[in-house]
Amino acid sequence: MRDDLDPDYSDSANSKLNKHLWKSVQRKSNLNKGLAYTSKSGKNMPARRGYECETDVCNACDRFKNQIDAAENPEEKSRLNQEHSLHQAKAQKFYDDLKRFSEQAKTDEKMDVISFDYQQNLPVPVLPIGDIFYKRQLWVYNQCFYLA
Repeated sequence: MRDDLDPDYSDSANSKLNKHLWKSVQRKSNLNKGLAYTSKSGKNMPARRGYECETDVCNACDRFKNQIDAAENPEEKSRLNQEHSLHQAKAQKFYDDLKRFSEQAKTDEKMDVISFDYQQNLPVPVLPIGDIFYKRQLWVYNQCFYLA
């Protein structure tokens, strides 16, 4: 069934579009002058914008909260609280570094800070009929690029 999909809406086409958008941002901002990369996970990827949406919840923080609430042993609660504090300290370091790099990029002509984020992936169209849905499953990838 996937062979029937329009190639303009396939995952590889979206990947090509994302690469095209990224290259467009690079050309417009003259990114050959050097980048600072930052990531919570330690992977090489552009830094994320230093804002927090109130509806977003960190999966690790949510998991820690549930584990702490469910823990009956005080030693286990203490260990989980320490791990949660360490996680929050690492996240705070990430945001501090992002803020520092963003401020540095404002004064340093040789540095730009670029971040990107998928806001949401939306299936289009939403159809209740199985055969049609699986033959024409299109997705809208709402991706944002930020330049500091």
